[in-house]
Amino acid sequence: MIKHFTNILALAFVCSIILSSNVFYAQIDSNANKWFTNLEDALSEADRVYKLDLSGQGLKEIPAELSAFTNLEELRIMDNLISNVGTELSENTRLESLDLSGNQIESIDFNNLSENALNLRILNLRENSLERIDASINKLKFLSHVDLGANFIESIDQDILLKFLKVLVLDNNNLLDVPTMAINAPKLRTLNLSANRIEVFDVRVFPSLTALDLSDNPLLKFNITISKLEKLILDWVDFTNFELYPLPITMKILSLENCNLKAIPNFVYKMYKLEELSLMHNEITNLDERLVDCKNLNTLWIDGDKVEKSNLDSFNFEIK
Repeated sequence: MIKHFTNILALAFVCSIILSSNVFYAQIDSNANKWFTNLEDALSEADRVYKLDLSGQGLKEIPAELSAFTNLEELRIMDNLISNVGTELSENTRLESLDLSGNQIESIDFNNLSENALNLRILNLRENSLERIDASINKLKFLSHVDLGANFIESIDQDILLKFLKVLVLDNNNLLDVPTMAINAPKLRTLNLSANRIEVFDVRVFPSLTALDLSDNPLLKFNITISKLEKLILDWVDFTNFELYPLPITMKILSLENCNLKAIPNFVYKMYKLEELSLMHNEITNLDERLVDCKNLNTLWIDGDKVEKSNLDSFNFEIK
């Protein structure tokens, strides 16, 4: 009897868990993963709109109606004709991801965003007409991914501090120096500064950086001692202008395409963790046998070089 009663209690307990689970899942809105692309349709159930995409609709300004979407989490207004960001998003306090890429925005005051904009994690302002980023971006203190590439940015305020920033994209701008916005970010893991006007890179901080792209810059001095770096891209950097110092041996991916190299730099042979090496479109004619010391190397890219085929037979990694 006791055993039977215990079984009944156990069954009742399991049933209560199942019922509780059903109630929990019933509370999940079926619109949670739905992307709305029509503003009028979205307004008909505004409090149940979490993802809204108004891309490519010829918009000249951010619609004032967006204030109705108080539960909005992701917003895309890409590829429109927007030139100004006012206070249209001030009511969207739950916004986590904002994509305004491909517009005509010349300047932005981040104070115009919600008074409680702390939820914003992802910000994309790529392909606009921005020339400067000011310290008002500090308002968005929990940003983790920021894309400001393909603008006309010449200056970034020095007192910007984004403690949670992990990815910063600033390619194809007019920067002359490495911005302190990047240097001051303790959790920054990926930094893209390609196609700027940077001549000197001599930064020895970046405690968390693992991926760096400095390709297509007019570098005259390059010194890097980043201890955790795993990926480095230096394509289209002319190494005839200066000596390339030894790079961190921690790296797994190294790209030195179109760099006017006549031989593989000696420090490469000491990179025991190197997995992928690209030397495409240089002036290299011979592969040194010391490459076998790179025990983890599995892919070597040499397309566009004039390496003789007979020089390739002794290597067991993939050559492309």
